[in-house]
Amino acid sequence: MNTDPESSDKRPYPVSEYTKLLYRCAQLRAALATAEAERDHLREALTDMRAGWRYIRQQHGDLGGVGWQRCEDAASAALGDAS
Repeated sequence: MNTDPESSDKRPYPVSEYTKLLYRCAQLRAALATAEAERDHLREALTDMRAGWRYIRQQHGDLGGVGWQRCEDAASAALGDAS
């Protein structure tokens, strides 16, 4: 590791370690982008499912033993709203 304060190399790690950190950072950014895309797809699917549940309840009423309200409450909580 370069400890000379007069050196033009101001990296706190040796070049090889710095390169590894940059590579790992790129990997983490890619993984985050993938996770965010998956989250967005799941949100869209859950929103669509909740709309379907609401439509069925409106058209056919509550069916015994199905747990409509529990499912809708859980979907709304997961989506971050109470609508």
